[in-house]
Amino acid sequence: MAGLAQRASGWVRGRVRSILEWPCRDELARLRLQGRRFSDLLDAVEDAVLLNDSSGRLSFANRAAAALLRDLTGREPETMVGKQPAELGLPAELARFIVTELERVDATQAAITHEVVVPQSGGGGRWYEQKISPVFTDGRLSAYVMIGRDIDARKRAQRRLELLSKVSLLVGNLELDELLPAIAKLSIPELADWSAVDVRGDEKTVRRLYVAQRDPGKAELAAKLQRVHPWTTRAGWRELVAGRSLFIPEVTDEVLRANAEDSEHLALLRQLGLRSAIAVPLRVRDATVAVMTFATTGESATRFGRDDLALAEELARRAAIIIDRARLHAELKANEARFRVALAASRTAVFEQDRELRYRWHYNAAVDRDTIGKTHADLFPNDEAALLTAIKRRVLDTGERVHDEIQLTAGGEPRVWAIAVDPLRDERGAIVGIIGAANDVTDAKRVQAELAQAVTFREQLMSILGHDLRNPLGAILAATGLLRRRQDLASPTRDHVDRIDRAAWRMAEMIRTLLDVAQVRFHGSLPVSPAPTDLAEVARAIVDELRAAEPDRAIELDVRGDANGQWDRARLGEVLSNLVGNALVHGTAGEPVRVAIDVSGDDVRLRVHNGGEPITPEMRAALFEPFRRGAQETGTFRGLGLGLYIVRQIVLAHGGAITVDSTPTDGTTFTVRLPRAPRPSVSLSAAP
Repeated sequence: MAGLAQRASGWVRGRVRSILEWPCRDELARLRLQGRRFSDLLDAVEDAVLLNDSSGRLSFANRAAAALLRDLTGREPETMVGKQPAELGLPAELARFIVTELERVDATQAAITHEVVVPQSGGGGRWYEQKISPVFTDGRLSAYVMIGRDIDARKRAQRRLELLSKVSLLVGNLELDELLPAIAKLSIPELADWSAVDVRGDEKTVRRLYVAQRDPGKAELAAKLQRVHPWTTRAGWRELVAGRSLFIPEVTDEVLRANAEDSEHLALLRQLGLRSAIAVPLRVRDATVAVMTFATTGESATRFGRDDLALAEELARRAAIIIDRARLHAELKANEARFRVALAASRTAVFEQDRELRYRWHYNAAVDRDTIGKTHADLFPNDEAALLTAIKRRVLDTGERVHDEIQLTAGGEPRVWAIAVDPLRDERGAIVGIIGAANDVTDAKRVQAELAQAVTFREQLMSILGHDLRNPLGAILAATGLLRRRQDLASPTRDHVDRIDRAAWRMAEMIRTLLDVAQVRFHGSLPVSPAPTDLAEVARAIVDELRAAEPDRAIELDVRGDANGQWDRARLGEVLSNLVGNALVHGTAGEPVRVAIDVSGDDVRLRVHNGGEPITPEMRAALFEPFRRGAQETGTFRGLGLGLYIVRQIVLAHGGAITVDSTPTDGTTFTVRLPRAPRPSVSLSAAP
């Protein structure tokens, strides 16, 4: 994909040069056709591609770039043509950054690559690698090409790895009062804006050990918080003592009041401007010895997610291991033999080697025999020895730490080890050997593989089950169809046949839904067959069916504008049926369900509204996930919890989007935006 993006960038520069050098109008028309074909090509690129003219005004964006602009500004990208970065409605800091980088390219006449955090509409930001390249015509800079690549997952993984690696280096801090503040400092800003460490005394006492903050200007506030007596009567403390973490994705004023000692403490907490928080226990030998609290504020504009909780718990787990080992070391430091026994209970091997990679010492070695004075060739098979030597030689040659995974034979069987190797230097800084540790992760790797196999088996079973059930179900439907045509059936018998027929159709619907889920899981999307379709006509048919099925409920339909487009009629019928049926189930019985269709530019918008209790934030976060049910979907309700999941997949397959708003005063509204036709690319080139 990177090669495709680079070729696309070169192609853009070539096209710009052609536009600037070709005055013939007939040829310009042909060039436009080529440009449209080029737009289709750029739509296959996952990277965001933007083109600005020599004055910095926006003139083109591929599909990925258009989606990013729309998310950042809430505006349609077509309205941004010819505008400077400062006029696009971007966050001010991002707009200034783009202007500065364009000026740098103009000054250096060379491409610039950098990494930048792009704010997200839901809060926080994502990391992008941004490359800005100049385009020259007759030796003069005539345009800029910007290519943005989403590297957020890589950066987050890198951040976590670096943070955990730093924690591993703290093994030498043997005192609890030194180790925990060091970890609190390391967590900023990689994980949090604020962090605090509280050490447990007896069952009822706890003392605040340390408070760290992102902003040095808030040292006075941190000092005040450090004097607060934490957790004295909090229910959360009981959870932490029991070994369970506290995860608060959204810190409200109610949460602050529940955790404040008094009005003064509450005022301090409000000054922090907290957005989210995590508290994790440090467990040593099945007992909570300390609690680490991490929080984000408006300083970073981010909120914690489940991956951050997992990272905080891993930090606590490693800190607890370090604490445990430190205590063991303090108790047994006079006796090296006892120290070896203590480490033998773990799966960590610690070693030191000289520049020739002869072992100087080791604890809990990965081999069963003595290693002192020996090399890899003396201890491992040739291929394993060569691989170990290459890894450690890299540390000796570069002086840089290496983390890697390697398979080694230990105890006569292959085991997977995660190794960390650092250079060992003398007092002058010269590398005299290496020091490292290896953790046996064989069991974790096996569990991970078994989990992946279990997930694959589940998806395959669902698909096979759906296919194999359709044949006997088809026979049932055929039989009920024949029986219903008979005129000599007695009334009770006909009622039974009708019930069998309805149940069979319901089962067929559920099987179709399961097959749709399997299709999405295996292939990434649902197949659709777009054809000329009147969404208003589809809506009227669905509403009429549901009115007949629910005669006691009011369903209103309001259509404004031309609702024709290129869509899959049957799939849109599923969308309407699911959304309106969902509104009937969850809406207040005495209030109507309102269905509205209107036009917004090249898009058609469908809204389904119902009154009643709002959707909770917890439910809203997973509303479109499979096998999720609302609070009312219990008892005799026969849904699989797949309706809204399928709705979203159908909308995405049409290039659209679906959102939900739910408040106690305004009720719940699902909004579907559908482009009238599969959107090719967003070309922002100004008309000549």
